Amino acid sequence: MDVRLGYNGLRGKFPSLSGLTNLYFLDLQFNKLAGWIPSLSYLPNLNYIHLELNNFTGPLPSVWPSNMIYINVEYNFFLGGGLSGKVPDLNLPKLKYL
Repeated sequence: MDVRLGYNGLRGKFPSLSGLTNLYFLDLQFNKLAGWIPSLSYLPNLNYIHLELNNFTGPLPSVWPSNMIYINVEYNFFLGGGLSGKVPDLNLPKLKYL
């Protein structure tokens, strides 16, 4: 299952995705979503996620679905002004892009 909601001017916090266990591709790029990105480990089939160009803050989640291939979180406000510090050990053997 693909969810493509990029470039829609969505506002608020990261949406609840519970019940979308077959989700493979998530595109929420270029919206106005804010707050922390939650752990998405409850989405075992998720492989691609586009979260760039939002207003997310806080640390990068350290737990992701184990089959992740692509994670894009560019141009957000992690830790109040950009991602800083050590990138967590994600233990994602299939990851090709972060």
